[in-house]
Amino acid sequence: DLAKSGVTNPGASAWGNVDSDGTINNGLNIGSVTKTGTGIYDVVFTTALPNADYSLVGTIARDSGATVRFYNQSTTGFTAKLTSYASNTEDQPFSFTVFATNALPLKGGTGTDAWATVTSAGTLQASFNIASVNRTSAGVYDVVFTTAMPTANYAAIASLNTPTSYGRTAVIDGRTVSGFTVYTYDDAQNSSDRDFSLTVNATNAVLPQSFTEAQIQSVLDFIAAGGTAGVAKAWGSCEGDGTLNDGLNIASVVRTSQATYAITFATPMPTPDYALTFGGELVQTREKTKTTTGFTMDTYDGNTNLSEGRFSFTVHAS
Repeated sequence: DLAKSGVTNPGASAWGNVDSDGTINNGLNIGSVTKTGTGIYDVVFTTALPNADYSLVGTIARDSGATVRFYNQSTTGFTAKLTSYASNTEDQPFSFTVFATNALPLKGGTGTDAWATVTSAGTLQASFNIASVNRTSAGVYDVVFTTAMPTANYAAIASLNTPTSYGRTAVIDGRTVSGFTVYTYDDAQNSSDRDFSLTVNATNAVLPQSFTEAQIQSVLDFIAAGGTAGVAKAWGSCEGDGTLNDGLNIASVVRTSQATYAITFATPMPTPDYALTFGGELVQTREKTKTTTGFTMDTYDGNTNLSEGRFSFTVHAS
């Protein structure tokens, strides 16, 4: 009955922590990762998604100037391409998270285990399960969890929030059960202070591998009552012309000019200090403005020129 009701799962439908050789360190609903060339990885889901219009966000998992882009999205998987500043593909570890419209959460699945939006000075604007963020030098931030993860093999995603200039990228390194380090860079590949958002997905041993009807209903009741501890408050998968392929809590996506988009929430966020992470199909993304009712963004190529292509985003808020 729940499967027929169109219930939207606000938890992750898949996530992965992948090493540079394609080894899956940890993940949810990932059947295989095959390295098909330098910096190119084919990812296959264990359980196919209902359609190819899912939100897909990711980050390089090392102190590197490379970025991760996604293409060939299908119900059974996708391709990740890791590209350096010089536009060369290169082998690097990376993480990703998938949000899709599903009737029910996957067995053993979870919401997002930590998230935050952080200023360039290292100040937490809003967060879940983040004890502190300490800026140790220009563009270097140490993140500490309130409750440690069960292992260091979690998927951690970071995206820059740069309303006034193009911040090139954010990457993650030094993961431990208690936290990790975020590195942020400018267009010239130099360490540079930037506002950023982050999300973390991990395997939690306390989750059951099967659910009773009462357990499922309690989760749905929690979400309906406004519960937010780790579930996505909004997500979207969009085409370069602004078409919304699929999403959660998105009223509209409008292409206002070349590669510039205005996204409006169906239900506003309580504050504008929500965590906003991005992914793109051979394009990079940049947040421009952020309000309780929505946000604006650009997509661009590796040379900071405006360029249109498929993109995704996720929103977490308290």
